[in-house]
Amino acid sequence: KYKYDTTSRNLIRQKLGWENCYVIGHIGNFLEAKNHSFLINLFKKVSVDESMRLMLLGDGELSIKIKSMVENT
Repeated sequence: KYKYDTTSRNLIRQKLGWENCYVIGHIGNFLEAKNHSFLINLFKKVSVDESMRLMLLGDGELSIKIKSMVENT
């Protein structure tokens, strides 16, 4: 079920328009302990070009706050 699948990877990247992007992912609940704001600020500092993407997946009490933070940066 969780085995790497190149076809699935390529389909998801195509759907997102990220075929030639470098993607960094984080999966976790949107809680204060996960420190998503730090991840977002760090990503802004280390992203060297427009082809880099940060994907945050999860749910939690801070999901709306974090989404707003991303949209306003």
